[in-house]
Amino acid sequence: MIARLKHLWATRRVPFLIFFGSLAVALWFAGNFVAEVIYWNDPRHRNQALEPWMTPRYVQHSYALKPKTVADILGIDHPFPARMRMSDIVEASGRSYDELTEALRAEATIEKAARKARGDE
Repeated sequence: MIARLKHLWATRRVPFLIFFGSLAVALWFAGNFVAEVIYWNDPRHRNQALEPWMTPRYVQHSYALKPKTVADILGIDHPFPARMRMSDIVEASGRSYDELTEALRAEATIEKAARKARGDE
């Protein structure tokens, strides 16, 4: 096997590099996908109370809401502004973390019931 790889390296270096480069990229994406699946399937990461470090995208994933819904509740533009954290949103809106958390949980309950009624869940 090693001899075969050495032969390919010596005789067909460009296709060899392209293949292993592509393999490395595919493995990186596969690893990233598996890590996200494991992270978001952990119940501790669902419906979390809002914290200053969270981004709107994280909140969207945590509550399983549509991006537009999260933007409307938080009072921000969609698509979400880059690098915006919940601390920025709370400061700009004047609402508390608890108020926003309750609004998100209420909307998540409504959307979950709608998905269940449609048979999506």
